[in-house]
Amino acid sequence: MIFFLKKRIFSFFLALIAATVWISINAYRSGPPPFTTNAPGESSCATSPACHIDSFSVHPGFGDFTVMGGVPANGYKPGETLTLMPYTMGTGDSVIGFETVAELADGSAAGQVLISDTYRTQLVNHNGLQYVMHTAAGTDHPGMHDWMYEWIAPPKGSGPVMFYVTFVSANNDNTSEGDKVYTDTLLLQEDLSAGIAQTHHANWTVSMLYPNPVSDVLNIHIDNPTHQLLSLRILNIDGKILLERKTDANGLVACHTASFEPGIKILQISKGNNLFSKAFVKY
Repeated sequence: MIFFLKKRIFSFFLALIAATVWISINAYRSGPPPFTTNAPGESSCATSPACHIDSFSVHPGFGDFTVMGGVPANGYKPGETLTLMPYTMGTGDSVIGFETVAELADGSAAGQVLISDTYRTQLVNHNGLQYVMHTAAGTDHPGMHDWMYEWIAPPKGSGPVMFYVTFVSANNDNTSEGDKVYTDTLLLQEDLSAGIAQTHHANWTVSMLYPNPVSDVLNIHIDNPTHQLLSLRILNIDGKILLERKTDANGLVACHTASFEPGIKILQISKGNNLFSKAFVKY
């Protein structure tokens, strides 16, 4: 009798442990805990306390963290808004998530985060820092996994900004075993020659870009009341030009994208030294 009682108690505790692991893993699918970006003083999802364990441990280079339109050669301009994109490719796993944070040299928060895609990304404030991470819906994306959000650069004199990011590529077996964890960083220096960034261009601006992601037709709404002749280009993330045209439209401009390969594309509209740049996803 005692033997069977002990066996039942042992089986109960095993089931309880398994259930706790399952609940923890599935809870993190809707968003990881903050402070797991591998920033100084923080863990990653593969270091103690670890929720994803495998023989790969932590790998640099699995994913990337970049600025849409290219990392500014002279650094960020104080007050400007940049579109940031963590992304991964060719992981072989269907469930992938991320978490990132921006810090100044003293470890304090850098800039201000704006979440434009609330379906796939979310913001969590913790200990004065802003953590951007996936949502449950943001973990499922066939092929290339990418997330985008807007970041407003800090005031003049803030100095360099370091972005820390952790990616998790999970095998979806409801355990902590066999998952891969990768880390990356992005350093943005301050453009000391720049003043406060201007958000409007002389006599024209782009007010809307939709749908994003796009399949066949990208709609661009340009406010151009004086009908200035603008240059419009769509590029691959590696800079290859996919479409190039001129327009003096004041209103809706439609660009056909059906022939483009899936992935991240960059829309650029310019006149002289005034440039509008925005990333979108072709699927």
